[in-house]
This record gives sequence, C-alpha cells and structure tokens, in this order.
Amino acid sequence: MKITLLTADIAECQVSFNINFIKEFNARQNEQLEVVDVNLSSVDEIRKKCSQSDILIILSYILYLSRFSNENKFLLTADRKRDFYKTILEVISTSSACKIFYTYSHDLHHTYLKTGRKYFEDFFSNVDAIAWPYEKEPVSWEVIPEQYRDEWMNSSVKNYDDPKKNWEWLRAVSPVRIEVPYALASHEFLPHQVSYHWDACVAGAPYNTRRMAQNSILEAGLSLAPYHQLDQLFGGIANIDQSWGKHFHIHLRRMTQKFCVSHSKVNFVCGSGIKYPIFKFFEIPALNSVLLAYPCNGFEDFGFKDGVNCIITTPEDAGKDANRIINNNNLSESIKQNAMQLMYDQHTICKRVSDFIKCCTLVYKGKLKSAQFKNGQYIIDTNA
Repeated sequence: MKITLLTADIAECQVSFNINFIKEFNARQNEQLEVVDVNLSSVDEIRKKCSQSDILIILSYILYLSRFSNENKFLLTADRKRDFYKTILEVISTSSACKIFYTYSHDLHHTYLKTGRKYFEDFFSNVDAIAWPYEKEPVSWEVIPEQYRDEWMNSSVKNYDDPKKNWEWLRAVSPVRIEVPYALASHEFLPHQVSYHWDACVAGAPYNTRRMAQNSILEAGLSLAPYHQLDQLFGGIANIDQSWGKHFHIHLRRMTQKFCVSHSKVNFVCGSGIKYPIFKFFEIPALNSVLLAYPCNGFEDFGFKDGVNCIITTPEDAGKDANRIINNNNLSESIKQNAMQLMYDQHTICKRVSDFIKCCTLVYKGKLKSAQFKNGQYIIDTNA
C-alpha cells in the first residue's frame, strides 16, 4: 500500500505543529510512504505520483491556493500561479486513489469557507475523508458573552463568518472525519524547570479574553511577562522588507513566546471567545509551566482535568487563580508533572502521525467510522 502526502511547502509561516507534522512524515519516508512538495514538481510528475498511490493525503493549502491569490509568495518554496494549483486539484480529483483532505491551520471563521462553498463542495465530493483539529463543536458567535466578543466576531465583518455554521457545513459534506489535534515534537519538551522571571504570561493575539486576563493578573499584584511589548517591537521589522523582514519576525515571535512562556510560573491560555483548541493548550504543559486555562472545546476529552493537570479559570478570575496556584508549591509541582505526563502519553507528534496513518489505512479499506479524543484517549471507531 502506497501513501503519498501532497504539500505546498510553507514551513516558514506555519505554526510549529504543522512543520513538525511534515517533518515526521519526511522522517518516515520509504517505499510505502512519500512526501511530495507540489511547488517543486511538474504537473506530469504529480500525475505520475497520484497514479502510483493507493492513498493521497492533500494538505489544505493546495486547495486554498487554487481558489485565492497568495499575498505571501515569498513563504512558498516556489512561486506558482493559481491555475497551477487548479490543475493539480484536477489531477488529484480524477485520481482513483483514496483521498484524505487534511486541513491544519485555516480557522473556521474565515469567510472563504462561505464564499467559496460551491467550489469546495465540488472538491469534497471526490474526497473520502477529512482530517482536522475541529471535530469538537465550536461556539457560535450568537452565544459568546458580550465581554468576550472581539470586533471581528460579527457576521457583518467582511472577512469573517460564524464558525459553527462553517463547521456544520463541513461535517455535512464530509461524513468520515479524523480528528488531528495539535501535538508536540520531542525538542518542544522542556522536562527540567528553568528559572522563573515572571509570575504569569498571556501570550498570543490580543483577544478580549486575553486582555481581560492580563488586567486581572496585574490587578492581583503579579508580575506579567512582556510578551506583547516585545512582539510589537519585533513586528516593526516585518515592515522593513516584505520577505526577509517577515521571515525574521516569525522566528523572533516564536523565540519570544517560548522564552516568556517557559520563564513564567503560570500561563493563561484561551482560544478566544470561540474557544478554539489552539496549540498553546499543549505547548504550555510541555514547557514546564502551570496551564491556567479558559477551556477550549473538548478540553476534558483531550485529557485535561481541573486541579490535576491544569487550573480552569475565566478571564476575570485569572489573577485570583494564578495567585492561588503560585502560593501552593506542592499543587503547582503536581499539576506540572501530571500535565507533562499527559503530553508524553497522548500528545506527541510521533503518536499523532502513527494514529493518523492508521486512520488513513482504515479509510482506504472502508472501515473507519470516526476517530477522535474522548475522555483523554484517542478512540478509533470502525465499521467492522
């Protein structure tokens, strides 16, 4: 059985999980498993690869580039025109191979899922299953508390749409789905505690939920890592040059975040008011810091338990709960150890890729019913 992963290599602008996911596939390449960067291949070469494959895994950026112009061409391994990707999709769609569409980074609220719906439906009609991190039901904009709503969480905003509506549509057109949450590579674990410079950190985009958590932490008299100040400082570099500057900014942002997170006693994490299961929910435990979480969708299914391997809070109570855990060293150490063990047991990139390949094989055999995390375990249900 031959499996081929088709990717448009955009490693520089992906989150680390996506980079490591492809690297893990690269490390496993053999006669039965191959990774093909379509940007470095001709149409005829891709057609040949497809004809030789039993299973095709198609990364979502190929579909995106066939529908929309790419403003960050310098982040790709080659500058291809939109028609090239359309041709590649035609080759994929007409292939007799089992096809798995893997969407790894495009948020459910982006409006292209709505404006390009007919285009996507035509493609999905030839796909056997989708793999994505969004199997858990997302929050509709209609029920997000007003204080947690960001300006873009409004259907009247041009570039965004209600995530739940897009989620329901994708589930309808893709009855067979594989949940692939974020995971960690071995080098992303920090098993030994480093010296702490700050009490708390709130990293990431400045959503209202995170702004509220920052204010709560400062009002509690705790020291806060200067992530956002540093990010704004380095962000100016991106405006110097559209290629070198943005590349450099991406690397600086990752380095800054890792430093601030790992040198803070606790880290507040949320997936905005939408409660997306973002990478930081898995990253923080691996960096030996207490996860102070406004829970994402499926939080407990991923294995998180309040008071055992994390502390559940709200943006308003972040300071109070951070103070409580910082002043209880025994509980803090226990939570960090338990959370680290959960990451090693269930959320490594090696395990994620192994489970994914197993699921793809079951799809090929027509046996996969569903695959997702339930109560801290990855459950693969089959029709057999």
